[in-house]
Amino acid sequence: MVSVIIPTYNRAHILRDAIESALGQEGAELEVVVADDGSTDGTADLVAGYSDRVVYLWQEHRGAAAARNLAIEASRGDYVAFLDSDDVWLPGKLAAEMEGFERFPEADAIASDADSWRNGDLVADSWLQSKGLPAPAEPYLLPPQSGLWLQGSRFATCSLTLRGREFFDPALARFEDWEMEIRLFHRRRILVLPRLLSHIRRFDDGTRLCMPGTDPSPEERRRDLQVELAILQRALALGWPAEIELEIRAKCARHEARLA
Repeated sequence: MVSVIIPTYNRAHILRDAIESALGQEGAELEVVVADDGSTDGTADLVAGYSDRVVYLWQEHRGAAAARNLAIEASRGDYVAFLDSDDVWLPGKLAAEMEGFERFPEADAIASDADSWRNGDLVADSWLQSKGLPAPAEPYLLPPQSGLWLQGSRFATCSLTLRGREFFDPALARFEDWEMEIRLFHRRRILVLPRLLSHIRRFDDGTRLCMPGTDPSPEERRRDLQVELAILQRALALGWPAEIELEIRAKCARHEARLA
């Protein structure tokens, strides 16, 4: 069984697209879990229309990380797949990923590809290539404890499917996906599946803390640097090969200098 984790907050106007794209998947038994992060826009009524086809959970507004954790804790699947409520999966996504797990039994996580849209306009053909990852015809395993994460998040959350569970840090309002990804790089084998299987969609509807393409204020950038530094320091404590540890320390020093 695959548990599909959909956190949402005041996105009743687009949530149906995400749910339908999950329910239309084949190749695995599914449970779709929607974690409502305190919406006030009719989200509960929309999900109720799916009856027992969708599990609905509600919490007071605490952020996407806490909402995902709520859904993960309630999930029953052997695999956990993430789908943000403004994104959609393409037909065949889960079937392709389940085939990937069968071909590469050593893989603990699969990262597939996606394109990226903003307000209905295509802005990137390949998320993986935009993050500097090669996109050959065949899937490939990343080396153990790779340092690719040092340049920031490499994968779109809606493109990640895990064997088993991994939780997010609910204290993080931003970069919670990067922090979780670092832990994946540290202790799991990641299979990159270079197939376009999702649409990442961003809308200027006020439901995101920071829209891609917008310039943060000096205070927002300072806050982000502080959060990034804390995540890097936490990553350093995990233990890495010597060359990667040197890179982490160098990046910490650069962040500290900029903050100073």
